[in-house]
Amino acid sequence: MEYDIWYTSGDHKALDFIRSMNPINKRLDKKVLMTPHMMVQTCGWCSASEIERNCISVDRTPYCAPPIRDSNLTGREALRQGLTEYCVYKEYHEEKPQAWWDYMDGIQECERERYRSECSDKALKQAGIDLHRVDRCLAKEQEILRAEHELWQASGIVYNPAVVINNRVYRVNDEAKAEIGNPGREQRVQEHLRRVQRDPRCVLRRLRPR
Repeated sequence: MEYDIWYTSGDHKALDFIRSMNPINKRLDKKVLMTPHMMVQTCGWCSASEIERNCISVDRTPYCAPPIRDSNLTGREALRQGLTEYCVYKEYHEEKPQAWWDYMDGIQECERERYRSECSDKALKQAGIDLHRVDRCLAKEQEILRAEHELWQASGIVYNPAVVINNRVYRVNDEAKAEIGNPGREQRVQEHLRRVQRDPRCVLRRLRPR
């Protein structure tokens, strides 16, 4: 089974979901393939000051982070942090797949600090990640931003954050959780993943409102 996590770095709801998925992913181990993705949008109508604060320009096209809830990061800082998270996954997911999860756990302790602070570099080191190796990947940031934007556009995903399980999109933010008796989509996604752990032949059904 494969699933993708689409999110904006610095979004607390996304980070909480990722943290909750860490132990489940450990138990699933090689039965599942997880791929994280950055949500990257363009902004042809943004002012120069907005682009300076929230975007990274590539060939005169501003690539920007979607609005972030309750974060002290600017959009540009969220993109740069997301690029770091992307590069950790890209560089280590085959030889040390737990490295990304460990880093994502550690980076949450740095939520009140800025991108690539002493705290975030410490999180990289504690996860056993070579900073120079990540920096070499970051040198390709323009290529990464362009590719992730194109993937997001092609996916048609409108939720932030979102999980795609076997090519089906599930909403995993907190908006549909208010009704009593609806345990929330994040919990329901995890329940489906647990079923796959018990029986890998299980075909996940699309989540529907209860």
